[in-house]
Amino acid sequence: MELRRVPISEVVPWDKNPRGILKADFERLKRQIKRLGVYKPLVVCEDGGKKGRRRLVVLGGNMRLLALRELGIKEIEVSVVRAPTDKERIDYSLSDNDRAGYYEEEALAELVYPHLQEINLEDFKVDLGKMVDLKDVVERYGPDIDDGADDVPEIDDTPAVTKTGDLFTLGKHRLSCGDSTKAEDVARLMRGKKADMVFTDPPYGVEIVSQQATSGVSNSAQRIAKRGGDLQNDNLTHDQLLVFLNKTFGLTLTATRPGAVWYVTAPHGLMGLAFSESLAGLNVWRHSLVWVKDSLVLGRADYHYRHEPIYYGWSPGEAHLSVVDRTQDSVWEFPRPKSSLEHPTMKPVELIERAVSNSSIDGNLILDPFLGSGTTLIAAEKMGRICYGMEIDPKYCDVIIKRYADYIGIPEKKIRATREKA
Repeated sequence: MELRRVPISEVVPWDKNPRGILKADFERLKRQIKRLGVYKPLVVCEDGGKKGRRRLVVLGGNMRLLALRELGIKEIEVSVVRAPTDKERIDYSLSDNDRAGYYEEEALAELVYPHLQEINLEDFKVDLGKMVDLKDVVERYGPDIDDGADDVPEIDDTPAVTKTGDLFTLGKHRLSCGDSTKAEDVARLMRGKKADMVFTDPPYGVEIVSQQATSGVSNSAQRIAKRGGDLQNDNLTHDQLLVFLNKTFGLTLTATRPGAVWYVTAPHGLMGLAFSESLAGLNVWRHSLVWVKDSLVLGRADYHYRHEPIYYGWSPGEAHLSVVDRTQDSVWEFPRPKSSLEHPTMKPVELIERAVSNSSIDGNLILDPFLGSGTTLIAAEKMGRICYGMEIDPKYCDVIIKRYADYIGIPEKKIRATREKA
């Protein structure tokens, strides 16, 4: 074995390399190289090549070679081994990628946890018999700490500060107090940009506030009922809901790039059919996920619901960003938000984080045409993505602005100062 420093132009991938890499993992690999540098030589062997020109063939580190080329690296360090036969080359390739040891999960979490502010957990996966996000390990074994992501400001009886037509800049995010069924409102929010992903929680058309307020099971519903009734567009018939969804989903589709992944939370029963009909009609819906909660929701049905459907798919026209972790299934178990005081259908930030992690990469634009209390925006902020959100109710726009300001620790007036009138 011999260590050399050589021009990268002299090094070529092994044409029989059996390993591949997904786009999201390749981007993660490049981020690691940019931050940590090249600290490990590629394993190569000499090969005569065509016309007798000698070249160095990579047996260990083919993905790193591709990443180094894209990053513009000119010289690299290689470890040259003697492997004249395919059998020997296979031995070296398998050995280089053999993960003989294993991680003790709890010990790993204890090691990493004190450095959470310095280590980007999204940049690493660890081998626990199967590839697992480092973030999941730390969350499983680290101490329970509330980062405030699910905290939502209370709604009082004072008039809304936000006015219909207002548009705000919240850091790299945008919030429009507008109507997602109006093309001009959607166009103004997007500014010609196309979303890479959609996560949204539209009104279900089932008068959720009236149901929960009447039954006495939801304090948030009772407060909303006292100040004026149901969520907007939440008291529709099936046919009315279908027309409404066709309008908003049609405009959402025009605001996304081909292949953009969609997650749409939906109700049960007849109203849920309106969701599936609309999304299927746009050729967006591919299959369904289920959010299983830690407690039931009291209702009028014989069996109280403890789950909600999530319709999953992507904008037609191009391939979508597929889920890297092939161990995931269609059942997502997350507790209901403990502080869902100001929106009766609020989703936990952690649920949206999983969707964002699975179906987008750093810097991607996520569109939510029904931003509600702002959970998609908070998830995007946590995950290094950009959220463009629409909310029709000025009161909820006030909630979103205060929630974001409180979460990142800035005065609310800084966001108010970015206001653009219609």
